[in-house]
Amino acid sequence: MDLYIGSKIKALRLQKKISQSQLCDNFMNRVVLSRIENNKALPSLKQLIRISERLEVPLSYFISDVKYDKLIEYADNSSSIIGDLFNSQNYYEIVKLIEYNHDEFLKIQDFNKYYYAGASFFNIKLYNDALKYLKRYVNLFLKSKEDIQKLNIDNFCQALNILFKIMLKNHNYEKRICYLELAKKYLCQRFRNKIPVKNLVLQEFLYFTSN
Repeated sequence: MDLYIGSKIKALRLQKKISQSQLCDNFMNRVVLSRIENNKALPSLKQLIRISERLEVPLSYFISDVKYDKLIEYADNSSSIIGDLFNSQNYYEIVKLIEYNHDEFLKIQDFNKYYYAGASFFNIKLYNDALKYLKRYVNLFLKSKEDIQKLNIDNFCQALNILFKIMLKNHNYEKRICYLELAKKYLCQRFRNKIPVKNLVLQEFLYFTSN
């Protein structure tokens, strides 16, 4: 049996003799569902909840025993469940996913999941939780291969940016300088290689380190 989310959705839909249009109803485009069922994209958490309701099965039916490591090869970086939630600024949904389905959160094969988690906690002002997940993300980034770092350097610098702000709030100036220097190192490397920085907020570091 295929253990991809899309394959499980398609198999159950056909078993229940429900067409794609019927399953989509008015909450999803049929083209999107087709991509999901062919394992070319991951559904967002909101989409998966609606699908499970329409097919009358618990959410865990689609998530348990899924080969995330294989599925992620088909998915764009922006198509993971937690990535979609973060890009839509659904920070509370990410926090709920972590707090009530932590085992499922740990199974998600998205390199940036700890960044999304930490940044979400920060955006709802839960700074201790933000600190925990962002530190984990920074450690993961520093241990990763160079090609992975190049792909994710924006989020890495954003994570350091948030950690810097938390250290300011906590009056931990030694740690603040540590994160500042680390960000400076990677940003300077990026500018030297002429790789564009996507988010202008990262330039905060350049301002602080130039003074």
